[in-house]
Amino acid sequence: MPHSVMTRVFCTAALALLCMLALPTTADAQVGFTVGPRLSLDIGDDLEEGSTTFAAGADVRISSVALPFIINPTYDFYFLDDENGADINFSTLNVNALFPFGVSNQVFTPYTGVGLGFSFLAQGPADTVTDAGINIVTGAQFDLLPLKPFVELGYSVYFTDGDQNLNAFGIRGGLLFGL
Repeated sequence: MPHSVMTRVFCTAALALLCMLALPTTADAQVGFTVGPRLSLDIGDDLEEGSTTFAAGADVRISSVALPFIINPTYDFYFLDDENGADINFSTLNVNALFPFGVSNQVFTPYTGVGLGFSFLAQGPADTVTDAGINIVTGAQFDLLPLKPFVELGYSVYFTDGDQNLNAFGIRGGLLFGL
């Protein structure tokens, strides 16, 4: 198995294990689970300097009455312009802890959060670079049963091997469905 595939499998398995360990195991703990698509528009990021970058992905939210935060795994695939015919793919896999605060009513709930992530930059079939990073997010989730749209601002820093880290500031939104 190529190194890049093994790295992705390992990262995905580690994040899934983290999510499972964070959930309470008692039978009477109520667990909420929502999932849905998300879109992102990153502004002033380091992916394509001087332009905005569009991404599409998935958002999962796992909540429990036993936890003071919501576990939020996300995946985003970025659509980059191919320069000179180069085959470049960039994606991120993140797990955030979202903390609801302030107003919590039947209309919307604001939140802020922090998390860890991995970025995957593939330049051709054999050259994939994986970097770890941190995220900061703030936003609001709207409760329009059975739909739960959300909008958020996020800032991520992925620590690269070189002298320059990869920074991304994004406006994100999506539509969650309860399961």
